[in-house]
Amino acid sequence: MPREVSARRPPPNHGSLLDLGPSGATSSSSSKPTPRDPRFSTLNAAVNKSASVALRQHYSFLSTMRGDEDATRLRRLGNLRREIRRREAEVRGDDDGGADSEGRNDASECDTVLDGCETTTTPVHLLSDRQLVREQATLQQHHVRHQQIIGEHAAKDRKRRAAATLVKREVNDVVAGKKSRPHFPKRQEVKLAAQGARFAEAKDGPEAAALRYTAKREGKKTSMLMGRERRRPNGQR
Repeated sequence: MPREVSARRPPPNHGSLLDLGPSGATSSSSSKPTPRDPRFSTLNAAVNKSASVALRQHYSFLSTMRGDEDATRLRRLGNLRREIRRREAEVRGDDDGGADSEGRNDASECDTVLDGCETTTTPVHLLSDRQLVREQATLQQHHVRHQQIIGEHAAKDRKRRAAATLVKREVNDVVAGKKSRPHFPKRQEVKLAAQGARFAEAKDGPEAAALRYTAKREGKKTSMLMGRERRRPNGQR
């Protein structure tokens, strides 16, 4: 008998996962494994909703920190753009001394090192033309990404609130005797409810927001069809 077990041999099968009953006892009446719903299984712990809410509240300072960073980023972007316009005016021979004095007094606004930029502590009038353009592009990219993150978080919050509202409505109907069992909303139903909440929060009203959304979708369809027509060979439909 070899002293070491071969690694190429499959591990022994000591039986499937035990299925525990309501009292925690092993149900060994049948050797065939029974399907188990993980939502109602005794092997899984109960979901603590208050813990998830407390976790989101505990890390809510991250949104404030990102907002402060984006405000600093926007101030830096304004200084870079003014300096670029001032240098372009100098090349053309125009008199633009206001932008020069405004761009040279931005040292107090550049104390924070932003993501992706190593020269944000340097006044803009000391940067070369290539550094100005490169830093402007990088800061603009990070600003756009910050706006995308804000939109994604807002969409997740709307979906969470919409799902909670739908579930609460179903539970109230069951308690009131209107239904015998609750209907758990599907993804499409939650998506439509969140979309309706987004339209209701619009500043110009839900009707204008719905029209704007429809026009945007129609524009995407039109551009997609035009792209297909351009990619087709001549004579084909």
